[in-house]
Amino acid sequence: MNFLRLFVAVIMFSAASTADASQVVAECANPQGHAYYLETGIVQTGKGGWQEDKISKGRTLLIREEGGAYDIIYKDATNQTISSVASGAKIMLLRNNNVEGLFLLFYPGKTAEMYHFFKEDNGTLRYATYQNKGGVDIPISKNSLMVGACSQIDFSSIK
Repeated sequence: MNFLRLFVAVIMFSAASTADASQVVAECANPQGHAYYLETGIVQTGKGGWQEDKISKGRTLLIREEGGAYDIIYKDATNQTISSVASGAKIMLLRNNNVEGLFLLFYPGKTAEMYHFFKEDNGTLRYATYQNKGGVDIPISKNSLMVGACSQIDFSSIK
């Protein structure tokens, strides 16, 4: 099992490394929560509304590049590894301190996301992701809030 975890981490890290000085700031997984699906696009009337939402084998890495820019690399429900920046996201750090970091990701005309990496009072590391997906080219419009566990968050590197 440890070999499998190491193998997955190597694959994720190699996909995330675009510069020698890239740093993994946070590693998180398995977000779950709820989503509200709009009855537009391919979502038929009566099929939208509130539903449970999760990415069972989802992985999320917060990467800090050599120049200080951030990227969020994630493995989605279809098992694809995706770079937010390479997919067109603009990333902005909104808030940071010794127990949290909050990022806004904006894909012009399509999606807005917030990623909140945090440490709870009991020491548990988690992340929450809010997503608003919509626009003319998006077949499924939704708003979702999911929370997952993190195995590491380096708050000192969020600045």
